[in-house]
Amino acid sequence: MTHLTSSPARRRAGLTRSLHALVLTLLLGGGVSACSEDFGNFDDREVGTPDSPDSGADLGASGSGICLYGASEGCALSDDVSEGSGLPMSESEGEFYAGTFVGMESCLLDEYFVWPQPAALQNPLFGDDTRVIYVAPPSLLTDDTTSSGGGRISVGDGSTPARPTTFEALATTSFDGPTILSLFPGEHTITSALSFGGPTILSSPCAASTSLILQGTGSVRFHDSELALLAGVSVRGHERAVSPLVAFDNVTTALLSSAHIDGQHADISAVEFRQTSFAVIGQSLIENANIGVNVDGGQALIRQTLVAGNALHGIKLASSQGQAQEGFAAGALLEHVIVDGRGAARPAPARSGVRAEGALLGVVDSAIRSHHAPTLSALAFGIDARASYLKVRGASEISANQGPGLLAIDSRSWITGTTRIHDNRRGVFARRTDAGIAAYLNPALSVPEPESPLFVPTLTFVESPDLSDVLFPGDMFFPGDMFFPGDMFFPGDMFFPGDMFFPAEDVVAQEDLFPGDMFFPGDMFFPGDMFFPGDMFFPGDMFFPGGTAGPFSPAADSLAADDAWSMIALTGEVSVSGNLEAGVQVSGSGLLLHRTLIANTRPMSLSPWAMTDGPAHGIVVDQPAFAHLAQVTLVDNAGMGLFARNIPARPAEAEFGTGIRLLVDDSIILSNQSGGMRALNDEHSGAVALTRSSFIRNGGVGALLLGQVASIVGSEFLLTASRPHIEGEDASADGLQLIDTSAHLNSSEIRRNQRFGCYVSSEKALTLDNMFWGTDTVDALAIDSARPPRFESADLTIEIAELPQGAKLDDEGADLEPPAPLDLP
Repeated sequence: MTHLTSSPARRRAGLTRSLHALVLTLLLGGGVSACSEDFGNFDDREVGTPDSPDSGADLGASGSGICLYGASEGCALSDDVSEGSGLPMSESEGEFYAGTFVGMESCLLDEYFVWPQPAALQNPLFGDDTRVIYVAPPSLLTDDTTSSGGGRISVGDGSTPARPTTFEALATTSFDGPTILSLFPGEHTITSALSFGGPTILSSPCAASTSLILQGTGSVRFHDSELALLAGVSVRGHERAVSPLVAFDNVTTALLSSAHIDGQHADISAVEFRQTSFAVIGQSLIENANIGVNVDGGQALIRQTLVAGNALHGIKLASSQGQAQEGFAAGALLEHVIVDGRGAARPAPARSGVRAEGALLGVVDSAIRSHHAPTLSALAFGIDARASYLKVRGASEISANQGPGLLAIDSRSWITGTTRIHDNRRGVFARRTDAGIAAYLNPALSVPEPESPLFVPTLTFVESPDLSDVLFPGDMFFPGDMFFPGDMFFPGDMFFPGDMFFPAEDVVAQEDLFPGDMFFPGDMFFPGDMFFPGDMFFPGDMFFPGGTAGPFSPAADSLAADDAWSMIALTGEVSVSGNLEAGVQVSGSGLLLHRTLIANTRPMSLSPWAMTDGPAHGIVVDQPAFAHLAQVTLVDNAGMGLFARNIPARPAEAEFGTGIRLLVDDSIILSNQSGGMRALNDEHSGAVALTRSSFIRNGGVGALLLGQVASIVGSEFLLTASRPHIEGEDASADGLQLIDTSAHLNSSEIRRNQRFGCYVSSEKALTLDNMFWGTDTVDALAIDSARPPRFESADLTIEIAELPQGAKLDDEGADLEPPAPLDLP
């Protein structure tokens, strides 16, 4: 960028994403790259000193660039402005997350923009009829005798920086055409609604020095326009406000950048987008409202923004227009965003960091944390998704929420990358209801067809105009990155850089998980295209097995169409740890876990929110459409590693070896205090398979199968001990327990368990092939003589211990129960 200044000192820039560059690239066209060398009325005098009052700058008709003016003592728009320059700089507001600063970066204080004349703008949205208005706070004006500064500038009509106006004088002005407002530093008071009905830019170089103080019915509203930009401004409301502080209504492209929006704990939305085709929030701080960002229809991109202290929702995606008929009601991508619930003055019941109703939501390298409810017994959620499609990836984090970190009701959710879900009251809770998606989405679209916009969603902002050659000429919206079409969203790479669905694997383990194909058959995750345009944040086929475009999975084969939508997947290197009551809980939905760690789940008695004992299981599934665990580690959970109930039966039409509804494959279940696994069915037998998995050092039982039809192949059940608080020789401590279960065991190892290796109390078929029982075979296989199994094949080298009466089983204790039902809103 060209260095321009009237002062002799050259200053070095340290702001990689400066608002100055944003506004420059926003309007300059026709090859204009910086301020004109012809400064018009600029001169070499000192600026803003008591001896030489600052009379402002007037570029005149020949001026063709945007300049800064004020504390820098001249027209400066350069790379040479930094903290080392000696100029006043603001403090950054935010924090670093995943290697990127989130919030408002430091900026140069006490500056304002000087714009070229409308004829020089050369922009289709801002033509000759554009009004450029300079607005000063009363504290800078000569007729303000009460200000400590004594006044420096003469009040005028706002047409030049030498004669600025005030918002009080503009109160009755109609802004129906193209308008550019340049705000002088200081506090501007707005007492009534300020409404803009055409293309609008309202900006200053630094939000830390320029504030809009809203009083009474004061608000800022942009409506019925192709473009609206609010940048470099702080907006502060008041506790009795009744409307959103900043609203974009029916705006094609709405931009909020480097802004601080403070709701002062009012019961309103801080920022609201209503039916906005394309909304962008970047490098901003939004706090202390009822809802921080309300996206009412349309699509939004939120980047490097801190949303904090909001009472009900940090971000809400929904539509006030009722059920969406042709796709999703709203969509958003959050990239390097922090949604923090701390600081809310009056936390609302059922609050959440992000609420999605019939929405398409992507979360990348973001943190959603610390949402607490108003009472100890109430719930608050990290992400609350209803009838929505959610994907979380990268180094994201969902933590410390007083309820499930992720609540997914009648939704499709995909958590991947190195996402961490920890220290919540239940890490993930996915539930399918009888009502389904009808409250938010067209239920006719829930059929798993490749043409369905629900199963094959897009987040391409196709309705936004391609402004890459006019609005953002030859440069980048955020310096160092391309914003609009014509390049990649993340510079030099695709959105998911050059690998397949599972990181660090070119092809998913072919014989292990999805035989003979990649997870997305024959294609890369984002095939040959960039994020913008013409590609999808979610891939062009269904990522969950069981759909018409999905790969083969023995746990999801032969799914009914009604079961295809509501599913959840955790894949990659996801960690679910330190949660209360349950790490992952599924009721009625499908579940896919791959390469996921679920650890250290603890009971509520260890929670500051309540003082009652209860279960603490790694995974809880109840009547799932299917549950598929592959390369999963369940370790050190205070309850069971896996607690399953009401597993569906194998469909009658399923071919042999398919239609399994609970599959544990190539997984490690280790050191869980109340058992490695329990799968319990009462009336109907479920279809269960345990393959190549290890159940080691668990308490009470390695794996208990009750009322199942089971296949156990290549697995091991070792070193089971009694539960920590149970004593006595008859305490349950068996590697495997088969109760009212038909089972085929092949090539598996059962040894060195404290009581029995395998205990059987079932009159159903039992097949044992190629078993290894260890060198000490005493009590390796024990059967209930009152209910002996029907051996169909038994290649035994050991004696069977026939018990005159059934062995004692662990069937009492809060740690063996499922978590209590949640009182969901």
